Amino acid sequence: MAKMATSGLLIHTNQRLINQPKVIQQLVEQALQVTPLSLKTKMVKNLVKAQLVKIRHLTLQLIAH
Repeated sequence: MAKMATSGLLIHTNQRLINQPKVIQQLVEQALQVTPLSLKTKMVKNLVKAQLVKIRHLTLQLIAH
């Protein structure tokens, strides 16, 4: 049950990542209160990956202009 809720939260978090740092912080704080360590690690990896993708995208936009 908790694993399904966490998976749903992961998906929800990934959908709302871009341009919403407060939302990210709130969701991470909520998730970390109820999540086992292995899933916390996975969530942090997903958050970092999403931010790196955003940075890469913005960098490419800057280079293109």
